[in-house]
Amino acid sequence: MPEDTESFDDSSPEVRQFSMMDLFAITTILALILAPFATLIRSMDSDGLERVILMLAVHLLIAVGFGVYQFRNRMNAVGDSGDRVGVGYISEVQSPYWPQLKCGVMFLGLAFFQVGLCMSFASQDSLFDDLFLSSIVFAIQLGWATSWSFCQWFWRVYPGGVEFCEHGLILQLARFERFEEIDFRHSTLYPGRIVAVVPQGNLKNTIVIQVNASLMQYMVRRGFLSPLA
Repeated sequence: MPEDTESFDDSSPEVRQFSMMDLFAITTILALILAPFATLIRSMDSDGLERVILMLAVHLLIAVGFGVYQFRNRMNAVGDSGDRVGVGYISEVQSPYWPQLKCGVMFLGLAFFQVGLCMSFASQDSLFDDLFLSSIVFAIQLGWATSWSFCQWFWRVYPGGVEFCEHGLILQLARFERFEEIDFRHSTLYPGRIVAVVPQGNLKNTIVIQVNASLMQYMVRRGFLSPLA
């Protein structure tokens, strides 16, 4: 079994079970999002409320659909990865709490904007006018983005996070790449970072990952990185 590292998050990349704490968190988030619109909702007539509920349902269905898709991909990635030994970040992270804060702000901001967009249709004369139909494009985009932010929070894999596992890397929550398919080297421009050349179809994608000393040593011991001179 690989050694634990002192990275920001060294737990196993298991598919989390939904708990009462998650339900409490979601209920609190919904209350925070809907609270600013409470007065407006109470003042709506039945037609306006019907439009808002319909738009919210469309956004929710799209977000849930993307979430189920990500959940399936996550299960496949975790099944092949083995135990997680550490987490690196593509962007520079000065504090372990910054990725969590960034993820929470993104999720709340996107969800708040979704509700605000839905509220804007309360005053439309026709339920299926051009403005309503064109909003479906925004619903797809916002639904995907909100679902993505929620999955990052739920699995504790925050923006820019790269999971180093026993058999490879998990990128973007649910994309698994084996170590043998990746070329690693030390970054000459950014000390303490690893350059990873990851296959992406017929192309190669180069990413620079910030890691701590323990994770760097782990990669050297496994033979994927050469020792520093």
